[in-house]
Amino acid sequence: MPFHNIVVDVSRKNEFVRKAKNSLKKRWYIHICRNKEIVVIFRNKSFQFSKGDENLEQARKYGISQGIPEEQLGFEELIKKPFD
Repeated sequence: MPFHNIVVDVSRKNEFVRKAKNSLKKRWYIHICRNKEIVVIFRNKSFQFSKGDENLEQARKYGISQGIPEEQLGFEELIKKPFD
């Protein structure tokens, strides 16, 4: 699974999320992390959460509905180690 590390300035986060939602291919997602919070961006939809938040499971269910295999939606690990 390819990972690319980019830096998004906090002041431009919302712009980045908006543009990413409109640009991603179906069955792909991007995640951005800061201080144990994560934003998961799918085509046309995004979720923001931290570990244990109900949005985490909603994001996983949405990803599955978009054809992403469940084993690729391990958001708990991304929160703990976002760059591994």
